[in-house]
Amino acid sequence: MHDLWSLFFHLAGLAAFLVAHGTSAGLAFALRGERHPERMRRLLELSEGSFKVLYPAVLVLIAGGVAGAFRRTYWSSGFVWVSIGLLLAAFAIMFVVGGGQYSVVRKALGIRYREGFKIYPGTGVSATQEEIEDAVARLHPFLLLGTGVVVIGASLYLMTSKPF
Repeated sequence: MHDLWSLFFHLAGLAAFLVAHGTSAGLAFALRGERHPERMRRLLELSEGSFKVLYPAVLVLIAGGVAGAFRRTYWSSGFVWVSIGLLLAAFAIMFVVGGGQYSVVRKALGIRYREGFKIYPGTGVSATQEEIEDAVARLHPFLLLGTGVVVIGASLYLMTSKPF
């Protein structure tokens, strides 16, 4: 019976994560078609706001997965370790590629941005329209979406089939 609770939390965390991150992903695609700096700022602020749900959801997802692995003694199974590796790889790609590219756009718009692990408040002053458009043109939302789809698909396969 307790295994159902860990599975419930694992899947509830996944569902909340997908809703929150889906919001952010949708806004990323909308940003590519936007040309007005103020609307771009709003899109980025909405995206950042979804992280208030995203990060706790990831913690619930991980807690449910870890609890389930302990309850079912899966730690000696390869699929658990491959799943963890996929999750870490996805975090790294999203942080480096996604975080880095969107921080360049945020900086160009004069709003709070990140360089490495340091967060800067932003100047409140936008770069030129050409510089903003150049930063937006460098975004790769399809790469990030593809990474997410592959990692989630592979993780679901590993979780349901437990091939090794």
